[in-house]
Amino acid sequence: LEEQVWPQLWKKMDQLELAAATTPQVADPLSTVAEYLPSSVDMLFVGETHEFPEIQRTMPRLLALLREQQPNRKIILFTEFLPKGFVWEGKVPSNFKWYSDLKIAGFCDKNYRRLWNHAQELDIPSVGLEPVYSCLSSDLCASFVRGNSERVKKKEITFDASLTGIKYRNENFLEVLRTYRRMNPDALFVVYAGSRHVGYNQFASVSAQFEPEKTFVLELLPSVERIAKRLNMSEAYAEELGHPIRDFIWTGEFPQKFQFFGKPLAPVAGVDALIHLETPKK
Repeated sequence: LEEQVWPQLWKKMDQLELAAATTPQVADPLSTVAEYLPSSVDMLFVGETHEFPEIQRTMPRLLALLREQQPNRKIILFTEFLPKGFVWEGKVPSNFKWYSDLKIAGFCDKNYRRLWNHAQELDIPSVGLEPVYSCLSSDLCASFVRGNSERVKKKEITFDASLTGIKYRNENFLEVLRTYRRMNPDALFVVYAGSRHVGYNQFASVSAQFEPEKTFVLELLPSVERIAKRLNMSEAYAEELGHPIRDFIWTGEFPQKFQFFGKPLAPVAGVDALIHLETPKK
């Protein structure tokens, strides 16, 4: 952070604000991203904020738009929400028990299962990235204790959420992606995971390991209204949450629903583009 992220953000803040402010606020930004995705891109990373169903429900449409734009190209969906190397074939595997020690979101959540099935209909296989250790129930995983002094309050951090765990998981993600790339040199890989895994400027970033001109990072965020209501806070404060730049520094103005930073600025912003999704209707 001290050597790279903070200095770049301070130096480029005016340019980042300008890029966001001059992004056309189109009616359908998701379609715009799919339509204008450079043909050179073979790694599309989609970062999400967990536990907002509208993001999960947006992913099938994104895949449909990509298939429409690239009808003859092989497309493969990779995700942290399935176990490492697992390929979805239309059903939860027989050896998975709903009350077992494995807690895999992509098996238990109907929105995820709908996504895998929709991808299958589009001739897009869904492949898991998450190492099995990280699929275990939290009470079976190691934890770290941070702090425990007069100045720092004791706090337990699960292995998966720790920097050590993020690095371990991302290394496993990379192993799967590189294996499949050797077998599919021209395919479009869509990598769907939490934003902490895929942002360019995140610790041990997965996306930063690939050629910049062949990589595009899209972040899907809930609406500011939705974040405020969900977390019971003011919209002014909610606007700061989840934004890739605000993960690291609380300065600059970024109120736009659709923001596009362009390749020179993307590594600094953490993403090529981000979309605040509409608040779901009741």
